[in-house]
Amino acid sequence: RRTVIRSAVRLLLALALLAAAAAILALQLAAQLRGSVVGDSAPVRDALVSLRRTARDSALVATARTDALGRFVLRGVGAGRYIVSVRALGFAPSTRITEVVPET
Repeated sequence: RRTVIRSAVRLLLALALLAAAAAILALQLAAQLRGSVVGDSAPVRDALVSLRRTARDSALVATARTDALGRFVLRGVGAGRYIVSVRALGFAPSTRITEVVPET
């Protein structure tokens, strides 16, 4: 009987740790990167904004299109350094490095 209780307690602790880890990961991925694209003093509509990691793999993290006011939102962004690229018809491509920091 004691062995069953110990096993149950261990299982509950393991599940609690797993739940805590999942909550932390969800918070890290819940961040958003917002901005706007402006060219020639006017918003740029339908520009493609891409977010890639700066690490060796340069993996694509998120993409978005700008709205009529040039605004975009990239969702599911964790803390770290990224390469932000913007491409729009009639404009030269633009690339910048940015850093996303967790809120405190």
